[in-house]
Amino acid sequence: MARKKGETKLSDIEKFCLYGYLATGNIDMAWKLSRPTPPTASVESTHVLALRWVRKPTVKAFISDAQKLQYKSADASQKANRSKDDVIRELNVLITQSEGQTKLQADLIKLLAQLEGMAERKTEEELKEERTIFYLPYVSKCNSCELMKLYLNVQAKKENKV
Repeated sequence: MARKKGETKLSDIEKFCLYGYLATGNIDMAWKLSRPTPPTASVESTHVLALRWVRKPTVKAFISDAQKLQYKSADASQKANRSKDDVIRELNVLITQSEGQTKLQADLIKLLAQLEGMAERKTEEELKEERTIFYLPYVSKCNSCELMKLYLNVQAKKENKV
């Protein structure tokens, strides 16, 4: 599709070739492929024509918009793919920057401790007790059976910890 002389809109082929230029950096090839007919100019003049093409305001605007989109998507994917070490590094920087703000600093240190696994860890026995489910009869008259003794023992431990 040929453009009229005063038309400033980019064709789909030109946009495609500009994306190719952004990906490869080969401006001459992008210019050659964007032309409706193959150019017959020499290599030097092809380069000059390609540079003129890239300096047009519509092409400059398209390139800057495409680069902004590329950087935004790269930033978003980079933030989405943070590793545990990256988060720890960023938390350490934030802790250093929050000198003087004790509440914020304490919260950040607590988050860092949880992330690094330095927070209070429960023993295997404590975890087992938490997972234990006691089924007691609806009316319990027996305080001497083993099940009731175990239940009362666990309840007493929980009350002492709280």
